[in-house]
Amino acid sequence: MSTSDPAALPHPSLTEPKPRKPLDARYAATLLKHWRSILALTLVGAIAGVGMTFMITPQYTSTSRLFFVVQNGKTATDLNAGSTYAERQVASFARLTKEPLVIDAVRRQTGFQGSTAQLQHKVSTKVEPDTVMLTISVSDPDPQQAALLANSLANELASTVRDITPKSEGADTIKATVTTQASPASSPSSPNRLQYVLMGAMIGALLSSLLWLGRETFNSRLRNGEDLARITDKVLIGEIPFARDMGERDTLAVAADSETPMAEAMRTMVAKMRFSLRKRDSANVVMVTSSIPAEGKSTLSSNIAAALSEGGWNTLLVDCDLRRPSVAEYLGLNAYSGLTSVLIGDAEIEDVIQHTPDSDMDIIPSGPIPPNVTELISSDEMAAFIEKAKEKYGYIILDTPPVLPVADSLTLSEYADAVVVVSNAQGTRTHQLRKAIEALEAVKANVIGVAINKVKVTKDTYYGQYTYHRYDQETSTETAPRRFAAPPSRAWQPPHTRVSSDGTVAL
Repeated sequence: MSTSDPAALPHPSLTEPKPRKPLDARYAATLLKHWRSILALTLVGAIAGVGMTFMITPQYTSTSRLFFVVQNGKTATDLNAGSTYAERQVASFARLTKEPLVIDAVRRQTGFQGSTAQLQHKVSTKVEPDTVMLTISVSDPDPQQAALLANSLANELASTVRDITPKSEGADTIKATVTTQASPASSPSSPNRLQYVLMGAMIGALLSSLLWLGRETFNSRLRNGEDLARITDKVLIGEIPFARDMGERDTLAVAADSETPMAEAMRTMVAKMRFSLRKRDSANVVMVTSSIPAEGKSTLSSNIAAALSEGGWNTLLVDCDLRRPSVAEYLGLNAYSGLTSVLIGDAEIEDVIQHTPDSDMDIIPSGPIPPNVTELISSDEMAAFIEKAKEKYGYIILDTPPVLPVADSLTLSEYADAVVVVSNAQGTRTHQLRKAIEALEAVKANVIGVAINKVKVTKDTYYGQYTYHRYDQETSTETAPRRFAAPPSRAWQPPHTRVSSDGTVAL
């Protein structure tokens, strides 16, 4: 390995996986990331709390108080003992207030239309600590009736206490006196609007937080590098931002609009890939695969090849997916001849090479779909094809089938110097990627990294913060720093290329 080539030097960020975040840090980051939705649901909960107060019938509360004293005490000792006795009895009197003996008498006196249980539900009592005072409160939608019931209960309780307590020398032992008469309340005591607002806000915040934390805990989608670090030590070699036109026919991101975030992400991935490759003095064969179908591997392999070609390297893109090929359709090429034509001896490599108008890379489509795919890709003809291609190209990109449905990629990995596994942030599950990587490692494939495709762009991500603009040569103005590509004469060239005097790269 030559140390004169910067790409030959190992890069720490590519050889060492990122440290994993602790669980509590992940949860805190999740809540901070979604603080807007949490705040929104908190406000919704508060508004719902306000709405609840309008649906609840207002209640008015009136209160009366009674004072209890033991009579006939002659000495200080007698009075002290009587006071202690009265304090103990007040709790019993509070319970007596809601007994049918008192409640039924009040119903008859006031003409209350409800049942005994309904009136008991409206009444509450409270014994003030270290005193002989008893408070009787009654709540009712009608403030006048609440006051009437509270006063009637106080008077009836005083009369009942007088009747049921023992006599001493013909006199009452305990005397109950109504000290405060109930009056109609001017404002409702319930519902407490502030309490409902706070309760609604707390429920909204709690539910929204639990929703996002549950999603973080149980969501098995592979969305970013942190998810990748939790299932494997393979490095994140690229994050490709989501673009609605990605995958459309005849569209190469690095060529059609070379200054978009997606194009720059492709170039960054290619640079990381070159740092990870083992071979510097001969052709490099890179296999691009995925765990399941529809993850965008064909789109990425085409753009990887185009980016390498743009940098001045002789590059060959080969569609090795002989079951569901898509490179020809994606690039708008002729699919009637290609790799299978070479393998069965109907054509030579030079006969099936095709090109696109916006890239200098050579492309070999899959050709006709054969009935014996496994036999073809494991044949001597396939090995000879790869060896012959190495004589002419510096980089050979193999677009292969997904790993989990079929074993084709495991067989093809024998020809590859490096393997890039593509994952879809919109649908790939972590267990699917883990199984794919384990299968590749089982056959000794050199998995150099994972490329996460269709990453959602937000303001917090790199590609959401920076925008690239074209340089206007006519007006000689630019709204962003220009991106200058290194001229071909200064770029590293594979051993089978040369640079002519006019600066063009030739074989």
